[in-house]
Amino acid sequence: MPRTNLRRVVKRDGSEQSFDVLRLTETITACLQGVGGNPVLAQQFTNTVVVRAANPLGLIQSAGLAQIVIDVFESYGCKEAAEAFAWYRLEEEEVVAGLRVHTQSGRET
Repeated sequence: MPRTNLRRVVKRDGSEQSFDVLRLTETITACLQGVGGNPVLAQQFTNTVVVRAANPLGLIQSAGLAQIVIDVFESYGCKEAAEAFAWYRLEEEEVVAGLRVHTQSGRET
């Protein structure tokens, strides 16, 4: 696994969680397998994502990390995997949006 200065990921709701390179590798592997790609490439793609995402703060927004994953898939000619990952992210956003809680006044919390 590559060394990374990435330590934290800022989620859509503003919360932070530890960066997990293994989880990233598993996600990339699943995308490749889902479109009939070669899952052996997952580690190489993960390494590339980590290098491109590295920054002095060690912090990245989840949306920015997702875009880097898409860009890496595309740069390696894996357009189907890039599209599958983008659709997965879109569906995930819709699920999260559906889980928002509203108060009696109708405001989101």
